[in-house]
Amino acid sequence: NTDEPELKALRASNRIAYLTYEYIKPWIKTGMTEFEVAAEMEHFMRCQGASATSFNTIVAFGENAANPHHETSARKLKAEDAVLMDFGCIYKGYCSDITRSWWHGKKEPAEYTKIWHIVDKARKQGIKTVGIGVPCKKVDAAARDIISAAGYGQYYTHGTGHGVGIEIHEDPYNSQQSAAILSEGNIVTVEPGIYLPGKFGVRLEDTVAVAKTGAKILTKK
Repeated sequence: NTDEPELKALRASNRIAYLTYEYIKPWIKTGMTEFEVAAEMEHFMRCQGASATSFNTIVAFGENAANPHHETSARKLKAEDAVLMDFGCIYKGYCSDITRSWWHGKKEPAEYTKIWHIVDKARKQGIKTVGIGVPCKKVDAAARDIISAAGYGQYYTHGTGHGVGIEIHEDPYNSQQSAAILSEGNIVTVEPGIYLPGKFGVRLEDTVAVAKTGAKILTKK
């Protein structure tokens, strides 16, 4: 479990990731490729003191956002398009992980707005469920139940999260298969998503520390 210097490094790493999101969102313009945006994000993270990315930066536009395992490509951003980015950096040896999704353009489809709010509600519920002694599968269920109740259960195709530290994917995993129980100092992600094939997808992810008071969100300023 994480000690204070480690937590400090994890907090700094996740803060860099969050600042990158804040920087890149207004920077993105129609016609840019996923590759260009990913490169700019990686440059920004290094300028903030990151030694590397914690995994290959995922930038997904439009229908690419419907693939949870999308590999960043030369796809250009259209005037009205879904944007999904999942990324993180390594700072002093510790990884960060954040995902943000939004609509690029002024004519956001009603269905996109709808799934974004369902995923956001699932993320908040998942985070609220995190605590010392809580089974990881309960965190997964908290997020999954909201998506299922809204009728999108079949479009949520992965677990709700994973541990983060020196490696980007560590135990414990917030999934239905996990027998793990959260303990103080665990660092885990909560990342529900809804993916509509051929259309778009939404995933929202925060990295949190398990503390006496519940979940402390690290992916913020």
